[in-house]
Amino acid sequence: IFEKHPEIKEIKEELYRQGAIYASMSGSGSSVYGIFSQEVHLQELFKEHFYWADFLQ
Repeated sequence: IFEKHPEIKEIKEELYRQGAIYASMSGSGSSVYGIFSQEVHLQELFKEHFYWADFLQ
């Protein structure tokens, strides 16, 4: 999928650059997500994309 849609690969790599301990694409391919050990602010990086963020304690 990354060869056909390199922008998806770039989003996943950016999540790692921002400190994700894990990043992946969902099984259906409808989303890319990252898991972080601390709260991050990704609004500026992904302002052209829909995103959702939450912090679990």
